[in-house]
Amino acid sequence: HKSFKDHPLSYRRGTSSDLTSKEITVTFRLKKFFVPILVVVSVVIVAIVIWQVFLQKKPTSLPPAQHSIAVLPFADGSPLKDQEYLCDGMTDEIIAKLSTLKSWKVISRSSVMHYKNTNKNINQIGEELGVLTILEGSVRREGDQIRVMAQLVNVEDRFQLWSNTYEQKLESVFAIQSAIAEEITKALKTTLSPTDEERLQ
Repeated sequence: HKSFKDHPLSYRRGTSSDLTSKEITVTFRLKKFFVPILVVVSVVIVAIVIWQVFLQKKPTSLPPAQHSIAVLPFADGSPLKDQEYLCDGMTDEIIAKLSTLKSWKVISRSSVMHYKNTNKNINQIGEELGVLTILEGSVRREGDQIRVMAQLVNVEDRFQLWSNTYEQKLESVFAIQSAIAEEITKALKTTLSPTDEERLQ
């Protein structure tokens, strides 16, 4: 008689049991290593998303230049609020004239137009644009008379460095623009070279 261990059926069952045990062991070991790796990858992905969403979009303040100015859009002070074209023209001309001064940082029109009718204060605007001084003003038209009010403000303490009011006929609007630009440079106590003076004129 054959012994029990030599029986074919018993031998096959033993082999099947051994393979199943090995498969379970290998599967368990794979899961044991896979879970920590999955956790690490998930943490890295979350960290990258947080960095892109929060850190990259965080606004940074620009360091103010020593000689820097932003000309904010002039406000329409007319009763009918129908002089926007004059206000924008005044803003554009003053920016253009001041931009001829090589020693000054003058904020572009496209940048300052974002602050048209804004509720932000001088400190916020100055910090965002990185300037030390801000020019703001208004234009009021009555018939053929035009009144332009302008004031220059120090961003740090909001102290008014200079202000003036111009009243002339509308046909002299370009002369008003030139006068304001010249007065600003005097108020800032700028030492202009002969070339800068000619450009400003």
